[in-house]
Amino acid sequence: FGSSTGRASLSRAVIKQVDLLGSTKPQISFWFSHDNSNPNAHDYVELLASTDGGATYKRLMTVYRYDATCQKPTWKMHQYDLSAYVKETCLHLAFEAGSYGGGDQNIDRIRIQVEQDLEVSRFLLSDSLSACDLKGRSLDVMLTNSTAYDVNYERPDSVKLHVTLMKPDSSVTNITKVLRGRLLANTIDTLRIIDSYDFDMPGTYNFRAYVDTVTFTTDVSNDTLDYSFDVLPDLAVVSIDSIANMNMGDVVMPTVYVVNTGNLTAEKVSLRMKVNDENDIVEVSNQPLKAGDTLKYTFIKGFTVPQVTADQPYYFLSVESEMSCDMDGTNDIYTFVGGVNLMDMSVYSIGTPKPAASGCDTGRKEIYVNINLYNYSSVVVDSATVHVIVDSANTIYAEFTELVTDIAVGNTNMSLHTAYKVPDFNGKYKVTVYVENVKGEMNNSNDTATVEACAIKNNVAVAAIDADRYQLGQNIPNPASMRTTIPFNLPQAATVTLSVLGVNGQLLLVKEIDASAGANSYDLDVNNLAAGIYYYAMEYKGQRQVRKMQIVK
Repeated sequence: FGSSTGRASLSRAVIKQVDLLGSTKPQISFWFSHDNSNPNAHDYVELLASTDGGATYKRLMTVYRYDATCQKPTWKMHQYDLSAYVKETCLHLAFEAGSYGGGDQNIDRIRIQVEQDLEVSRFLLSDSLSACDLKGRSLDVMLTNSTAYDVNYERPDSVKLHVTLMKPDSSVTNITKVLRGRLLANTIDTLRIIDSYDFDMPGTYNFRAYVDTVTFTTDVSNDTLDYSFDVLPDLAVVSIDSIANMNMGDVVMPTVYVVNTGNLTAEKVSLRMKVNDENDIVEVSNQPLKAGDTLKYTFIKGFTVPQVTADQPYYFLSVESEMSCDMDGTNDIYTFVGGVNLMDMSVYSIGTPKPAASGCDTGRKEIYVNINLYNYSSVVVDSATVHVIVDSANTIYAEFTELVTDIAVGNTNMSLHTAYKVPDFNGKYKVTVYVENVKGEMNNSNDTATVEACAIKNNVAVAAIDADRYQLGQNIPNPASMRTTIPFNLPQAATVTLSVLGVNGQLLLVKEIDASAGANSYDLDVNNLAAGIYYYAMEYKGQRQVRKMQIVK
């Protein structure tokens, strides 16, 4: 700046269109020559700023020329912080000088500089982790330049990125990367730190990354990033839906609930089911189970309720989650105690009133067997098969079977619907009754009862008796495969009901038949029946008789 000797003089120099948008700690600096040649004069230089294109200026600072410490011209540097203008894209800066003492005022090396900033912003796993899939994972670090100016890595002292990886067992991996090139303004650089890193143990992983940027920035607060990552794979079987008391031999598909109590998604959930610590059933749910979520799973293959005793009428059902990397084995198993219905059916007695040990019956007389069944079970028995054998002189004289249903708990007196003819001789014969096909029967020792009855020979013709009675005969052929004929005799013409049942009492066929008095027959198509044991029953005027037939294929 120049001035004429002896007169006041003003001069201005302007720096136009300075863009400070997005800069960090912008600062202007300049050197000014001081002396003390005329200390009583008011020579000065002012730093001015304009944000409206130079229409108006604001004074930022004033520097006075004369300095008592400078007996000869001396250069001193002056600085001003421009952080107030970091949003300005067109800032005008001006130096305005006023001289009253005469002579030139000198400014040199005007510089506007901003602070560069390199931030370690994030650790990044290139692939998300899931339970038990934790090995060979790559790891990246993200560096961010959030300023308006490029960061030059290759300065006189190269910039380095230092990374420390610590596993839960405190084992450490140290990695140093020398940064190359330049990170452009307002950009992010993602650097691969390691290609294969194993998260192979549960616990906390501690990572640290930092860059040595002290050579070109004064803000080192964001040069270091600490990051902790937990690997906590854990599944817990928390409950099993309650199962009501079942019969022995029943098949049950239990429903269980599994909670992901860890922090990683389980892609598959393997469950092992045992009954009384035996009979493993393993099933896998392919539904991913996220951390904190609950899986409701119903087994596809059921377990069979085991045989129990009266002393221990229960079983233990356990379900265990099987995850190879599970960190807490104490919550993997849940056990349910299931109750079993005690099933026991007894033929308590025979012959109230017939057949009885006292009082002889006339030969060829029809006797309907009276029995006393006792259900020792804790529930109603759905069905049981009653067999009757009439034994005369160690020869089976008559034999038939009936299906009895809905037998209440306790004592049941009943008369069977099928009659047998008293042997036509003078003497004793045996009638034996036993029950079978009671599902879950616990005690077979009380299933049979026998009574010794008395017969008296009858001289009345058999034909006369046979023609005047209701009788369901044995099917022919038996066993049958395609068709079979069922004979029956009626005292008078009537409509009878024929039904076919499975061994468990399920009704398979019902047929109304108009029949005449005397001998009749019905041709039954059994082609659609599977091989096995069946029962057929006929009802005539409230009297029901049952016989057994066998189907073969």
